[in-house]
Amino acid sequence: MNNLDKDSSLVLELQKDILSDKIGVSDLVRKALLTSRKLDAKQIENWLKKELDGYSTDEELPQYRFVDGEVKYWHDYQGRWITITFTNKKDAEKFKNLRIIEPIGKLQYNFSKSKDGSFASFDLSHEMEQYLLNSMKINSKPRIHINEASLAGIIDAVKNAILDWSSILEKDKIMGYGLSFSNDELEKAQNIHSSTNYFLGDISNFQLQQSTKRSTQIQSISQTALNNIQKWYKLVEKDQRNLGLSEENESILRDILQVLATELKSSNPKKVALQANISAIRRILESVAANVIANNLLQGAAILAESLNLS
Repeated sequence: MNNLDKDSSLVLELQKDILSDKIGVSDLVRKALLTSRKLDAKQIENWLKKELDGYSTDEELPQYRFVDGEVKYWHDYQGRWITITFTNKKDAEKFKNLRIIEPIGKLQYNFSKSKDGSFASFDLSHEMEQYLLNSMKINSKPRIHINEASLAGIIDAVKNAILDWSSILEKDKIMGYGLSFSNDELEKAQNIHSSTNYFLGDISNFQLQQSTKRSTQIQSISQTALNNIQKWYKLVEKDQRNLGLSEENESILRDILQVLATELKSSNPKKVALQANISAIRRILESVAANVIANNLLQGAAILAESLNLS
């Protein structure tokens, strides 16, 4: 985990870590957990603790932790894993969406060890395991097999949810400078969290429904707005080496652009994620605002900010 400077903003450091491919997801979750504890954001804290420690076999899971996979058992004579095929429709439905309850760190480890097309295996719940051993008459322990894309999906869902939360904090000017939050920030954070219902099953999309006039429910974005963001992104990407940035900021900008590109390519780009990435790029451009190219890009960012309610 990065060392935090006494003048750093916890929220901005959190966003920086999300956008860096050098920070492991476990370290990211720990930093988010620290932030949630300082803000006394109990629901967020409880969710992050479950991600670090793993979920119990019988508790509710976020939707992103249900994955399509295969149930297999090891066949000693053939020396390979055999996929269990369910002929009974009820059984097929029962094992269609498989629960992944392991700690996020274990998922990250398995993902780092996986190769293209490879699978990771995890335990079934005791109930499901015993059901298969008794009904299928197999003589070895069945396990869940999921591919690396499903692992990546869980990891990305956690990172995106933290990004969404940190973006909401930033927008409400809850920053955590000096590694702590002011009384005013703590009060604003409580107003956010007390008026917000966090639905664990939908936290992969970080659905936040607030009773305040300004709702932070993630909103759909028009195709026109997406096209404008795409055009601006391409301009930044093309001119990034001509901005006169420091080596560190140039590296950070590359990371942010990569995350922004991924979000733009997704089937349902999230407004709050786009807002966070555009805001992060604006801050970098502002460090070289005297540069003509950077100034032009900042003008474009201002137009995008207005359309996305960022200004």
